[in-house]
Amino acid sequence: MKKFVFIDIDGTLYDREDPRGIPQSTVQAIRELQRAGNLAMICTGRCMSCVEPYIRDIGFDGYIAGCGTHIIYKKQELWYQTLSADLIRKVDRLCKEEQVMPVFEGSQYLYVDESDCTGENLRFYHFYEQFYKGKVRSIDHDAKDVCKFTVRLNPDDRCDAKKRRLAASLTKFGLEILDKGHSLEVYPCGSGKGEGIRRFLTLTGYEQADTYAFGDGVNDITMMEQVRFGIALGHADSRLLHACCCETDDLYENGIFNACKKLHLIP
Repeated sequence: MKKFVFIDIDGTLYDREDPRGIPQSTVQAIRELQRAGNLAMICTGRCMSCVEPYIRDIGFDGYIAGCGTHIIYKKQELWYQTLSADLIRKVDRLCKEEQVMPVFEGSQYLYVDESDCTGENLRFYHFYEQFYKGKVRSIDHDAKDVCKFTVRLNPDDRCDAKKRRLAASLTKFGLEILDKGHSLEVYPCGSGKGEGIRRFLTLTGYEQADTYAFGDGVNDITMMEQVRFGIALGHADSRLLHACCCETDDLYENGIFNACKKLHLIP
């Protein structure tokens, strides 16, 4: 029976702020498990426009992106749940009222207005422009590829109150909110990483497959709850550990490779 291995990107596949990039041992593990007849899938909160070419070049069998809203397998799109123009317009208006920074995320582009950015958020805007060069556009309420969004808040004494008001309104719009401190990750109800994996296995007929997942953050909890073996990287958030069956080494201490060996995913 094929074994499916789902791998988060940020903090698991690599650390974006670490110059070492993706560990070679991780790339080796992915290719060895594929040679053994198993499948390697990315499962990420990022939308596809934010999955860099050097990640795609590794040769993953598919992607569950945008917190489960976009599923690609063997280069075929199996599922894509996008946000309506009306919803994008409502969210944009709400964020402007609260003076926070919305970043609408899609398969082709990120949509964000520099005029919404002040303080710390202006730094994030310039980061998006530089890191996702050519992928950043002004907010377009009629964009057809938006599947989720992030709301960034400046760290000040009004942050918590703003988050409470935003969460109350966004929930009424039929959205789920993951609080990540000074940002809110927002996606349609019924999505999420775990639901994305469940939907992928149903669409492909692999419901009974042997499943594994590697992650490090709170947003990986539903992913771990959906698979048979959840593995937390050594530096993982303590809240994730309760949803995992085991813990491996840090990502830069060959964490994924070592766990694949221990679990007999690779020879």
